[in-house]
Amino acid sequence: MVEAFDSMGRPVARWGRKGEGPGEFRSLMQAMACDDEHVTVWDPALARLSVFTEAGAVVAEFPEAEVRAPPSAGPPRRARLIGCSAEGVYVTSARALPERFREGVDSVAVQIEIAAPGRDPVVLDGYVEQVVMLNGQMGPRPLGTRTLFAVGRDRLYVARTDLNRIDVFSLDGTRLGSFGDGTRGRRLTAEDRTRVLDGVRAAARRLYASYLPDYAPAIAQLLVDDEGRVWVRAFALDQVEPSRWSIHAPSGEVVGVLDLPAGFEPTAVRAGRVLGVWRDEFDADHVRVYAVETASGPELPPLPDGSSVGKRILNSISALWGGILPALQDRGPCE
Repeated sequence: MVEAFDSMGRPVARWGRKGEGPGEFRSLMQAMACDDEHVTVWDPALARLSVFTEAGAVVAEFPEAEVRAPPSAGPPRRARLIGCSAEGVYVTSARALPERFREGVDSVAVQIEIAAPGRDPVVLDGYVEQVVMLNGQMGPRPLGTRTLFAVGRDRLYVARTDLNRIDVFSLDGTRLGSFGDGTRGRRLTAEDRTRVLDGVRAAARRLYASYLPDYAPAIAQLLVDDEGRVWVRAFALDQVEPSRWSIHAPSGEVVGVLDLPAGFEPTAVRAGRVLGVWRDEFDADHVRVYAVETASGPELPPLPDGSSVGKRILNSISALWGGILPALQDRGPCE
């Protein structure tokens, strides 16, 4: 089931039910707005993309095979939808699993595919995700390298978390360049390692410690707002502190810096508002929306990579609303 809310958390639509027919789902992995009028939903169980109007009417449906390259020989890939555009371009990512893993730390190739129904997909290679294999079980490496994605109106941004560099592609797969200085995160100190391990069960600490990398990640998250600006979250070990974001023009120039509240995970930036989820001390998720306020100030010192922030800085937010959506508390199950 998909539910739609306005910018103040008021319910405006609800659609979908269990099944395999038009507008029905067997499972839901992602729902995203590709433009101002449509919502695209990814159903991995049916391997199908469905496009709806904001009111829930089905506009189009097509199988995964129409927007992804056929799998190569070997074990199956784990795919997910990571973005889409108003022009009907879809971007998916898949982990190309090797036939054999080695015990301990290993790397899995991440393939990015840019496609649209009726056209051949473009596959981007060269990105990885670090995993740990133990007794035949695979899991993410603690603080290991991941690949981040963000899709804008006409561009795809890709980054490895271990480097301060964002690669930029057009939505036909052409590489347009990159920005950032390419440096790694800082080297983990003994104190850093202790802080990381304090959050791990005692029985698993020794094993967990053996798989920590020498360096912390450089970046933690990517977003693109509706004006095409790229939001880059700097990695921080301490999750109780506000998260620091740098905001970049599509060219990579830094146009602002913003701190978001600790524990708040933004998922979208639209119309001057930051939408996301905040988890309280009881592990209950709350949807929150903040308004971004732009201020002009004195010339600021450059960032560590040498980029100039200039005088324009997005330096504050104000809460619009937050809480567990009332509309979700008493809703019945889907039919």
